[in-house]
Amino acid sequence: MASLNVWTDGSCLAKLRDENQGGQAGYGFVIDHEKKTYTDSGTIVAASNGAELIAMIKAIEFVVAHQLHDGYEDIVIHTDSKYVVGGVTKWIELWKSRDWRRVDKRKNKTEGIHIAYMEEWKRLDHLLAHYPVKVQWIPGHSGIEQNEMANKLAKKAAMKGR
Repeated sequence: MASLNVWTDGSCLAKLRDENQGGQAGYGFVIDHEKKTYTDSGTIVAASNGAELIAMIKAIEFVVAHQLHDGYEDIVIHTDSKYVVGGVTKWIELWKSRDWRRVDKRKNKTEGIHIAYMEEWKRLDHLLAHYPVKVQWIPGHSGIEQNEMANKLAKKAAMKGR
């Protein structure tokens, strides 16, 4: 069986030092489904990593709502976000085991502060538990047509809120 391929991107207009702060941002995604291409985007308040994460969540929710995953082995999310890829492949289980709290690496102990975008990560965790999703890192701005399209959608959505 084949995979359903989805490209996601997020864009934030301001470079924020603190991921817990939000700025004018947007997300976009492109889905290749049989001989049809689906796209969507939206304006949100988030920093860059949050926009990337929300792009993935919105894409999976769109696939599920429109039953585009029927007949496919899995959903492969292509993203240029190392934050999202690392979160899904390395950190999410650790975060859950620590009640979604950060670790102070210097002291090697759990802090009382929750991770950035905790609610979004919980939402994504729920989706990952119910649907066969894989995530694949791709280099940004490398000429991959669908990724470039997702990037344009995210930037345009971020600009709408101005």
